[in-house]
Amino acid sequence: MDYLLAPTITLNCISHLRELIQEHHDTFKDLYPSCTIIPRMHYMIHYPDCIKKYIEHIIEKLYMLTYIFADLDHLYDSGA
Repeated sequence: MDYLLAPTITLNCISHLRELIQEHHDTFKDLYPSCTIIPRMHYMIHYPDCIKKYIEHIIEKLYMLTYIFADLDHLYDSGA
């Protein structure tokens, strides 16, 4: 739960989260062999990919903002 609510997260944390989720599912199957994994548990598999995609999206937007502000700064300095 710490990774899901952390203010910052690294790629290593995402990989570790993936391993923890797999370990959880394996343990569940071992403890309850007659039960199937419910959809809510299945969705956990997608958390690391969603986090990574979200991080990449944010970084992309920050790069775009950097270029926009650089252009605005250039226009302001040139007196346009």
